[in-house]
Amino acid sequence: MIQETADFHVPTRDEKISARTGNYFVAAYPPFSKWVEDQNSRYTDALQTPALTTPLILYMHLPFCEKRCDFCYYLSYAGKSRNEVNRYLVALEQELREYAKTPLLENRAFDCVYVGGGTPTMMEWPQLESMFALLKNAVPWKEGSEVTFECAPKSTTDQKLAVMKAAGVTRVSMGVQSMHDDILQASGRVHKKADVLQAYSRLQNTGFDCVNLDLIVGLPGQTDDTFHDSLEQLIDLNPDSITLYQLEIPANTPLFHKLNGSRGSTLPLPPTWHERHKRLMDGYTQLDSAGYSRISAYTAVREPEKHPFLYQTLQYSGCNMVGIGASSFSYINGVHQQNHASLAGYLESVDHHKLPLSRSYSLSSDEQVIREFILQLKLGHIKQDYFLSKFDVDIFTRFSSQLEILDNDGWIEMDDDSISLTHEGLARVDEALPRFYLNDHKSIRYS
Repeated sequence: MIQETADFHVPTRDEKISARTGNYFVAAYPPFSKWVEDQNSRYTDALQTPALTTPLILYMHLPFCEKRCDFCYYLSYAGKSRNEVNRYLVALEQELREYAKTPLLENRAFDCVYVGGGTPTMMEWPQLESMFALLKNAVPWKEGSEVTFECAPKSTTDQKLAVMKAAGVTRVSMGVQSMHDDILQASGRVHKKADVLQAYSRLQNTGFDCVNLDLIVGLPGQTDDTFHDSLEQLIDLNPDSITLYQLEIPANTPLFHKLNGSRGSTLPLPPTWHERHKRLMDGYTQLDSAGYSRISAYTAVREPEKHPFLYQTLQYSGCNMVGIGASSFSYINGVHQQNHASLAGYLESVDHHKLPLSRSYSLSSDEQVIREFILQLKLGHIKQDYFLSKFDVDIFTRFSSQLEILDNDGWIEMDDDSISLTHEGLARVDEALPRFYLNDHKSIRYS
């Protein structure tokens, strides 16, 4: 029997939890905690500058779910009525019409659209139909543009998919997360494996250009065997795209509170970061063997040229993005912005014909270089010519010390004009990115 001595410490449950929780995924630079209300005027100023040659993305956030999943850290509300959802849809149109008045959007159409949540398919099909009509009337999007719509297995119906297809949706992303019912139930998911199979069949019958399926690595109760079995089942379905995410447990998730609640909790601890990382690496190898090609640190597709996922690549290349809806994010002409992170605050601002701005951050020219550099690292490959042409910056000189460390660790490979991440480096890219931050942005609260 192992006993605790002065030289050997048996970790407590709290210490085990601490080693498993926190943020992992880097979505923005500088970190969100640096964004402040005082810089909102910088954002409204940025809207006054047309950027006709810069691609333009629309992101819509629909924060409604049947039930909030235990691992979810996005803004979402369960149990909202039809009238409450309808009011929110009207507010989305009102917000977009406020943007339409700005020089940035004058005579512009969106190059790319992404509808996320929450669970967008929680809406009834007439609500979806109305939403698409209202938004296209406010600001159109280009014919043939990539339009992604998130869906959940249990709320995906033939009628809703028909509305989405008619509205121009080209890419559908469905959150599967696991193909084992006990693991889904332990994570607070409302669907089962049978719902996934039924919804996937409906997606195939509708005929979208691209169908992506998500899995989460490291859910409570998940083992190596159950993860790889879930991934193999998805591969057998032959979707166009598969995305793998490592489980994160920030402090605003139900899972964090459950783990840190009663000491008598029977909830199984999620795997450690090390265990999740190994599982992720093995998952990518499994996808490679099945004929999928990586287009980012998270996503693998069967035909990269046919399914490039423009929303991601454009966003990582400094395009302008208008985010509408509660808690959504925008990036306009070098300025970050986040909307009010509560439904009530969002609706109140829009009702007064004001943009629902919460906090912003205006990036310096050097910060814009860092932002695009670290985001493009997540795509696995960076070209020197891009940064020389756009910023007149030699990335090999600007980031020489950090690149030397990553090169020595075997995470990158470099030649005269490019940087490529290795298999190990791409799987651990979010761990590497803070190395490139300015000193003022290191070791601070992420959100």
